[in-house]
Amino acid sequence: MTNSKLAVVQFPQAYYNASEQNFLVKELEHHFNTYANSGNKYGTALPTGTLSLISVKASDKVGGWKSFSVTEDAYLGIKLRAKGYKLRYIPTIVGRGLIPSTTISICKQRNQWIYGNMQCLIKIFNNSRLRFNDKLIIGVQLSTWINFLGFPGLGLLLLLISRAFNQSLPLQTMIQICLGHYLLFILVKLLIFKKARVPIRPIG
Repeated sequence: MTNSKLAVVQFPQAYYNASEQNFLVKELEHHFNTYANSGNKYGTALPTGTLSLISVKASDKVGGWKSFSVTEDAYLGIKLRAKGYKLRYIPTIVGRGLIPSTTISICKQRNQWIYGNMQCLIKIFNNSRLRFNDKLIIGVQLSTWINFLGFPGLGLLLLLISRAFNQSLPLQTMIQICLGHYLLFILVKLLIFKKARVPIRPIG
């Protein structure tokens, strides 16, 4: 953190109350290995709020910890990057916490992540100080927990319902759009997964 342009160092999350084979732990490990690591290559690894080392000086220069989004950590990372700071991810476990242990608590956590990250996604595309490449890499990280396949699925469902009232609607065209969206989604995921994965290292 002695580097004046480095504002965030993010470490992977690890847990006391779950084994490494727990499906939630594996999912989070996948997030850090793939998404955070891809952000690290471009200096855009967003902080997650847990095991994040954040420069107070840099934070103060962008207005500090704001509550615009319910994922304030990610929003702070976006503001720091827009100001020209670098955000790093280091795949070394330096601490452990508690993972949600009930279905209700998991759903609450994911709802917060999805809602907050959608707020941040809207902000990054309206931010003229972020380069296109930064927007793309940050957008990929923010979409980790968001399944955009819901949009074409919802569109197709609405079209099927509306066809009951208007038989002239182009059902085949809509299906082709949905399939194209699905193929694009898979292609983007494959490109992300193709990026070099960095295995998480235990402390010491």
